[in-house]
Order: sequence, then structure tokens, then C-alpha cells
Amino acid sequence: MKIKPWKGAVAILALCSATIAITRAQAGFSERSDDGRRGRRARNVIFFVGDGMGVSTITATRVFSVGVDGRLVIDQFPYTALSKTYSSDSITPDSAPTMSAMMTGVNTNQSVIGLDESTEPNDFNHDGDGDAPWTLLELAKRRGMKVGVVSTAHITHATPAATYAHINQRNNENDIALQALPTAAAYNQRLRDGVDILMGGGRRFFVPTSVLDEEGGAGSRTD
Repeated sequence: MKIKPWKGAVAILALCSATIAITRAQAGFSERSDDGRRGRRARNVIFFVGDGMGVSTITATRVFSVGVDGRLVIDQFPYTALSKTYSSDSITPDSAPTMSAMMTGVNTNQSVIGLDESTEPNDFNHDGDGDAPWTLLELAKRRGMKVGVVSTAHITHATPAATYAHINQRNNENDIALQALPTAAAYNQRLRDGVDILMGGGRRFFVPTSVLDEEGGAGSRTD
């Protein structure tokens, strides 16, 4: 897939996941690093996510392609780190809590997007949701930066949705879509003037049931 260069910003790609584009824009970054040393500073950030690509997947790829003692391209990066993206209520997490952890630094429960671990999936006790920590994309918008999300999955799929939405059930894709639409009552106000680029599948979640899209598929919205 080819993406036309976006001047002054960077888009985010994902394999069945999301990509976030964060640009320097009006962020006010200087050329001096945080520790006082002078040097080149990154103008843009591209956050690539290979959905399900954990340590075991990378290890299996290494063994198969270059051998146990071989080095993949990812092994040759100058800096690497690990993050704990576990689900708070399950041994095997899904995309909702894992991407939420990457975007907010907060671990949460199965099916929950962008809300803390006090939030129950579907709010089954009807006691309300917990706190909604800020996502990296929201923080970038707050600093006046341009952002974009590109996905090979539905743009309302849990992985890309975790960049801009907060909801207690990842399967409510109609509701997730509204959080990205500035004209909707449920719009995520932290996005300010909106996500600058939003590309992916899941068109039906933005189209009424009474409308057929260009490929003959009916929308799923009843509002």
C-alpha cells in the first residue's frame, strides 16, 4: 500500500491495527534535547502497530528466518523497550486493553477501550465507567499537532479506536464512530478540531441502514 506523503506530518499505519501520525506543527519543540545536549530532534512520530506481534511472535519469526542467533531488522534498532500490555482481568488480552495500554500507559479490562481498570465491560453492574486517561493522540492535539490514524482493519476496530475513543465495549462500533465525528453529540472533545487523517475499513458504521454504499453494502446505523 502506498501513502501519499503528508507534508509537515506523519501518518500512522497498522497491520490489522492502527497508525498514529503526530507532527511537530505548533508544538514548540526546540533543537535542544531534554538532557540539555544539542542535536537533531525528531519532527514527527510514526507509531506502527503489528496487531498481536508480541515477543513470542518475533522470536518465532527470528528462528524461522535468520536462526536463533540471527538478527532481524527490528533487532538492529538503536533503541528498544518492552511494555506490559496485559489485561487487568484476563491472562490472554484482546486488542482493546492492549492498545489502550500503549496509548495511555494504563492497563484495563477485556473489551474496554481508553478507560481505566475500574471500568467493567458493558458496565454490567451499572455503576458507571472509571476514568478516561488521555491518549497519545489526544495529547498531541492538545499541543496543536496534526494527527492521523490509518488502519488495514475497521477504523472503528479496537486497535485504531483506542487512539481516539473511550468506551466500555469494543464491539459497539457505531458508538465508537460517533466519537470521531465533530458533528456528533458524542464527539470526543479532546480531539479539538478532529483527527486530521482517518483512513481504514468499516464504512458501514458511518452509514445509515437506509443507504447503500458504492459497493452495494448497507450501513449499520439506525440513527
